Amino acid sequence: MAAAAPSDSRIGDPQWFVVRTKAKKEDYAVQQLERRGVATFLPCVLEYGRDQIAPLFPGYLFVHIVLLAQYYRVVWAPGVRSFVDFALFVAFFPQLVAGPIVRAAEFLPQMTPPPRLTGGHVVEGLHWFLLGLFKKAFLAD
Repeated sequence: MAAAAPSDSRIGDPQWFVVRTKAKKEDYAVQQLERRGVATFLPCVLEYGRDQIAPLFPGYLFVHIVLLAQYYRVVWAPGVRSFVDFALFVAFFPQLVAGPIVRAAEFLPQMTPPPRLTGGHVVEGLHWFLLGLFKKAFLAD
């Protein structure tokens, strides 16, 4: 029996993906996606002391799709911002589970790319490296 190529099994099988929604528009995004035939999952919790149901992961929901066939159906839906990079989600999932629950508006600005490396940064790094090397070679034991 011949083994199928890994990409062949992914084309037709729906998988779960994380989608970032507009702030406080999770329910609206779910409605729009379900109107387009996309299976969604939005875990909710009862907020303590308010008797109000709120999303467990504010600003995010899960979609069950065949990525190649339904990608644009999800991305172009009103209320949806983008797909979440899987590595980023996995890296910070313990924060989301352990709490405190942080809204996407507070958390995502921390994920901006670091500043670009300039010639000044290289010169400053080289300066500190050579200073430490000098101290280690000539002043240390």
